[in-house]
Amino acid sequence: MENLIIRRAVSADVELVYEMLCCLSDKQHNKERFMQCFETNLRNDTIIYLVAERDNTPCGFISCHSQQLLHHTGTAYEIQEMYIKEACRGWGIGKKLIATLRSIINETDYDVFEVTSSNWREEAHAFYQNNGFVQTHKKFTSKGSRS
Repeated sequence: MENLIIRRAVSADVELVYEMLCCLSDKQHNKERFMQCFETNLRNDTIIYLVAERDNTPCGFISCHSQQLLHHTGTAYEIQEMYIKEACRGWGIGKKLIATLRSIINETDYDVFEVTSSNWREEAHAFYQNNGFVQTHKKFTSKGSRS
């Protein structure tokens, strides 16, 4: 896609990412805690944040973390969040974000690249399947003390 760049997120992206993730989850997050988390995670080398810009206008975001998992006996990368602004969907931005993420993690020694997506996000499920992911698990969650 012409005029599309994918770059690492920086501190100045906090407002943009906050807005996108509020849209993704359809709720307003605690902004102060969000900002603290964002800044902490930017300094964490196990977390990758990428921003997509088209014609110098931010249009997408993806986050991924890695961890050492015993059941994989090695490194697992997992997409945590991905959001493309509604007006920018269908332009291949999500595909480009995943491709860029893959190129970054392919420079490492890892065992699995995975994504978790809420049950009701059927369009997202189809997107991930069309981008090489296969459904292998069910995930169960419990609310934390702050939820």
